[in-house]
Amino acid sequence: MGYAGKWEVVIDTKASQADGRKPLMPYQQEAIDRLKAFFDLTGKAEGAQSGMLVMPTGSGKTFTTVTWLLSQGVAQGYRVIWLVHRQELVEQTFREFCKLAPTLADYGVPRVKLLPVSGKHATMSMAVGNDITVASILSVASKNGMRHIRRMLGNPGKEKLVVVIDEAHHAAMPSYQKVLKRMQRINPHLVLLGLTATPRRMQNNNRLLRMFHLAKGEAGYRGPVYQISLEELIKDGFLSVPKYQRIATGIHGDTEYELTKTDVAFYEQFQKLPESVFDAIASNAARNQLIVKEYLDHRAEYGKTLVFAINKKHAEQLAKEFSLAGVPAEYVVSGEKKNRETIERFRQGEFPVLVNIQIMTEGVDVPDVHTVFLTRETNSDVLFMQMVGRGLRGVQAGGTKDCHIVDFHDQWEKLQFWFHPEKLSLFTLEEEGEDGGDTVEAEAKTRRLPRLLPKTMEASYLDISQVIRGTLRIEKRSTIWPVGWYNLSRVEDVFSYIVVLSDREEAFADCMELLEDKLKEEHMELPAIQKICKKMLTGAAGKNDIDHLAAYVSEHQATPPYFDLAEEDAASPQSIVEHLFEQYENVTDKLTDEQVYWLHAQYESSERMKAIYGTFVAFRRSVENLLARQQHAHLMDIEDRREYHVEPDAYDLEELLGNVYDRFPQLSKAKILDVRWSRHVVKSWFGRCTALAGDRFLIEINRLLSSHEVPQEAIEYLLYHELLHANGKWAHTPEFRDAEWRFPDSARWDSFLDRMNETFKLDYKALRKEAEERKDGRFHFMKKAKGETYASTVIAEEETAWKEKQKSGGDAAQTGIKKPAPTKFSFATGFLTRGYNPHFQPDAPGVKAGTKYCCYCGKPMPSVSTICPHCDREVPVRRNAK
Repeated sequence: MGYAGKWEVVIDTKASQADGRKPLMPYQQEAIDRLKAFFDLTGKAEGAQSGMLVMPTGSGKTFTTVTWLLSQGVAQGYRVIWLVHRQELVEQTFREFCKLAPTLADYGVPRVKLLPVSGKHATMSMAVGNDITVASILSVASKNGMRHIRRMLGNPGKEKLVVVIDEAHHAAMPSYQKVLKRMQRINPHLVLLGLTATPRRMQNNNRLLRMFHLAKGEAGYRGPVYQISLEELIKDGFLSVPKYQRIATGIHGDTEYELTKTDVAFYEQFQKLPESVFDAIASNAARNQLIVKEYLDHRAEYGKTLVFAINKKHAEQLAKEFSLAGVPAEYVVSGEKKNRETIERFRQGEFPVLVNIQIMTEGVDVPDVHTVFLTRETNSDVLFMQMVGRGLRGVQAGGTKDCHIVDFHDQWEKLQFWFHPEKLSLFTLEEEGEDGGDTVEAEAKTRRLPRLLPKTMEASYLDISQVIRGTLRIEKRSTIWPVGWYNLSRVEDVFSYIVVLSDREEAFADCMELLEDKLKEEHMELPAIQKICKKMLTGAAGKNDIDHLAAYVSEHQATPPYFDLAEEDAASPQSIVEHLFEQYENVTDKLTDEQVYWLHAQYESSERMKAIYGTFVAFRRSVENLLARQQHAHLMDIEDRREYHVEPDAYDLEELLGNVYDRFPQLSKAKILDVRWSRHVVKSWFGRCTALAGDRFLIEINRLLSSHEVPQEAIEYLLYHELLHANGKWAHTPEFRDAEWRFPDSARWDSFLDRMNETFKLDYKALRKEAEERKDGRFHFMKKAKGETYASTVIAEEETAWKEKQKSGGDAAQTGIKKPAPTKFSFATGFLTRGYNPHFQPDAPGVKAGTKYCCYCGKPMPSVSTICPHCDREVPVRRNAK
């Protein structure tokens, strides 16, 4: 059992200031007024309430809803549970709440507590006592998550509760249905609000229509709470007319950037390019010159332009290229002191082009941006919309009538980039020619650009740039927008998947629904399946995709699993940043020496990271860039955690073990040699069970928990957990969890343990020192006289075992087991120490001369360390190395 980091945020609303607070547009205020009139939040309404808010992408749907929830919901004592379908949206929505939370001061709410819950944030066991919880449906609907729903709602949520479902067209899924059913049992009069930008995806789903009172002709029909279309927003001038252009650079990425097998494997796993390839793209003079030439060819049309670059090096090079071409340009990257001044000068129109590395995605308002250049591939629709959103402010919002979104892409053979936004409903595309693309000269279609710039020849960059200046042409402009993919696993011995594009989503959904209905009725043969697939998907998928899909359904008699956009992996900068926040306080993009040392240790310990990033410098830069992009509101966090102190033997563990045996006598069959507090306060576990010789077991409980602040039942729960291991259940399988959760109030004790960092001020260094000073009789023996011999229960048991082996004949001598050395009190440290482990053989094969070994567990350890990293015991200096 390990610790979770501190994710809970408690905001002092009076001392804080909302960062990036935006003025409400008239349609946003109208939506809030409709929400006020639609829902009764006085707490006097009878029965449940539900409704749907329909606002298009880019209209500020989240901002509008959060504003209403804070002013009308939280201000009147309501708890808010915001459910999202994807982890990526947890962070985005949570930040929106944090940025606007200070507005609660206007309603007399002095503080508000918020928590993000997902596989990358807090766990459901930590979701206790929060005013606002933003959660991934996968976390809430999991078997473990369902145990904690009642505690997440708490007593306030039993009376006043608002549940928001973002992307509500997913709400008919079983995961949402079972979560809502549980919440409705706890609070039958909860308020349910659905949010969607695509109401057409709900038209044929009767369950959804009834859930949100949208089913015409049925009792309770009320229609949408508020609905406004993209066309209306554009017509009324609140949004710019977005004109999307996909620019094919003509560069063959596989050869130009020297794509390796490792790069391909990385992309296939994470669906994004590694940093080494990004560096190669950033250094490509030909590509950068093409970007500048695109601007020069349409300078009057593009006007004030915001360029999103790949990395700092790319931003610098692009700014140079624009300046050399006679276009005044500057760049901003994270951590630069001049950023604010540079952005303000760009806002005032002192220069037409600003290059940045995603620090302009949110919180920076330059409404009259006329064009957005996207110079890198991305598989994140949220990030894409954040970048595009910088140019979508319409005339009524102080922006422009239209906005050009110019998206640059290379050509790849080994990689399939499926995130190419073309037919997103947000975009109004003007087709050119019969096939929707530009007419392209033959030589431009076939020409390959050679590698012009070795990675190490930075000085020659501008010289090479001058040579190729004006020689590049745009090959074609096309569009695409993925929403997910079907995983076909192996079809005909070839790994296969089908990408679902936005304009083909309905066709696939209808096809899968029909197939599922047919499969429920009868076994289907391949010809019948092929007939349905061809009829439903012709025009929406290629012949190979249709054949592979039919083969999969025929083989499995089921439709293939569908996946949304790929999620981050543990080796990603995002994951490392999260661990940084767990390890240290006050983390910024300016890492301290200690934080850099920790980061380097993570890099050196992971062959995956080495393969992905190539060098520690590239890995560190990725982490620092991400840290710099995480723009938070100017908030004052209230420290409401209690002081915490470790006490000597706060509980008698043997007595508590007896209590567990009384409740679960079947667990007593395990031979427990000893149960004890750990020698030190440790950070990596709460309890552990160690298998010893002779089918005996040692159970240790972290000395951190030796405090009456920790309920006795929580310690007994830990002992029960470890006893399950001692009785043969070593893996944390579903079967193990079922057995573990049979302990009374197990969810409560899981929550207490996982929330210790949220509940108490846990300064591990100070607590470890405090435990050292408060020596207790079990592990820090009181001396009777200098040099006198002492022995503990464990040592006595080992001596008995040695004597038994001696009586049995030559076994002890044959195995090389030696008699346990006398234990002596160490006056220097106050610890009981022993000269050597009787089971450790210095002459055994594999023991290296000069290597320091632990005298207890026998494992190698750092020569400068006095604490074994394996068994967590103090090791005396003498007699530990051969």
